[in-house]
Amino acid sequence: KNYDLIESRYHILAHYLLAFPTFSDVNIKVPVLKLLEYVCTGLVEKNSTQPLAVAAEVFVAICRSILKARCSDSSDGVTDCMEVLDALLKDAEMLCDTLEKLLQFDDNVCTVIVNSGLFGSKLNEFMELVKESLSRRVQNHDSEIGRA
Repeated sequence: KNYDLIESRYHILAHYLLAFPTFSDVNIKVPVLKLLEYVCTGLVEKNSTQPLAVAAEVFVAICRSILKARCSDSSDGVTDCMEVLDALLKDAEMLCDTLEKLLQFDDNVCTVIVNSGLFGSKLNEFMELVKESLSRRVQNHDSEIGRA
C-alpha cells in the first residue's frame, strides 16, 4: 500500500527508471531494477503500469541510440563515443534481462508494453535503423573485400 501511495503521487521509481542511463554507478542501477522486479512480482495490489512503460521506453531509446551511433559516419571523438556506446550496451543488457524476467513471470508486462505503443510506429522506426545498420555493414564488408 505504501508503494502505491508514494508512486502515484511522486513517481519515484518511474523517475529513477527514466534517469537510468545517466547513472554511472552500477550500485544505483541494480537496486532500481530489483525494485521494479519486486513491484511487478512481489506486491499483491500494485500499479506497476507507469514504471513498466518507462522501463520499456528507456530500453527502446537506448537501443535506438546505439543503432543511430553505429549508423553515423562521424569519426570525431571516436574514443568518447565508444565509451558511451559501451555504457549504453551495458544498460540495454541490464534492462533487457529485467524485462525478459518480468515477461516470463507476469502476463501483465506484455499488456503494458503493447499498450505503451512500443509495437507500433516505434517498432517500425527501430527496424528501419536495424536495416540501415545492416546495410552499412554489408557496404563496409564489400568495400574491404574490394580493397583486398
